[in-house]
Amino acid sequence: MLACICAIDRAALPPLMEYWVPEVEVTGLHELVANALILPGEQERTTDLRGEPLPGMEDADE
Repeated sequence: MLACICAIDRAALPPLMEYWVPEVEVTGLHELVANALILPGEQERTTDLRGEPLPGMEDADE
């Protein structure tokens, strides 16, 4: 996972990473922080901000 602070880098790097290092995904630093936040009274999450299953929560919806 490659984390970028700049939104321009976040938009421009995914095609380059697909070509040069296909196994590396690009994300924004803000997305990493938002996925890590746990707020009081929040429901347990099974997906991240992209709607992808959180690690260990793949079967939680069944």
